[in-house]
Amino acid sequence: MIKFSDVLVEQAYAQEIKARREFFNALALRWENEFDQGEGKSVWAEIIDLFDLKPGQVVLDAGCGSGCLIPYILERIGEEGKLIAVDISEKMLALARKKWSGPHVFFIQADVSQLGLIRLIDRLICFRLFPHLPDKRKALLSFCQYLKREGQLFIVHPASRKQVNDFHANLPTPLCRDKLPDKNEMMVLFRMAGLNIIDFWERENFYFIRAKIA
Repeated sequence: MIKFSDVLVEQAYAQEIKARREFFNALALRWENEFDQGEGKSVWAEIIDLFDLKPGQVVLDAGCGSGCLIPYILERIGEEGKLIAVDISEKMLALARKKWSGPHVFFIQADVSQLGLIRLIDRLICFRLFPHLPDKRKALLSFCQYLKREGQLFIVHPASRKQVNDFHANLPTPLCRDKLPDKNEMMVLFRMAGLNIIDFWERENFYFIRAKIA
């Protein structure tokens, strides 16, 4: 029997997703010009090195945006690999698809928490995404299901946690609530989702987590 409270929770979650989709649709072109193209190739190359990508791997670029990491991922996984690029915003995906297409990359507009993948992914990359997930516990439980037994999850920001949270605090509702939790809360969230954190860096201009199935 479906509980009324469960229906309300699902409706509230759907509204949170809708609000973020609309925000990033409106931001897409500016994001492409100011953020992705402005970072510089050396930054992307350094970040890609952290993911230990190998030929033949299946990679999920969760919240791929306009596709800044896509060419670097494809270069590392080669023709034997597969890249699944997912974003909630169809306009972000359109920008990514326009630049990068081929038999080894698959674009999906969806909530990354609801893909239904089971033990398929070698590397799951959340680049500048995690604060925007309305239900972080739900997302991590899904990510744990997506990963192969030896797969790895990465959460990365080219900024400190404080910089990320301060920036988001000035965005419109509900984006102003999109925060990176503190280390203790993250440890609890990962443990509850069945994930072990291997590396956790909080540096002046960089935030990095690497995790695997417990």
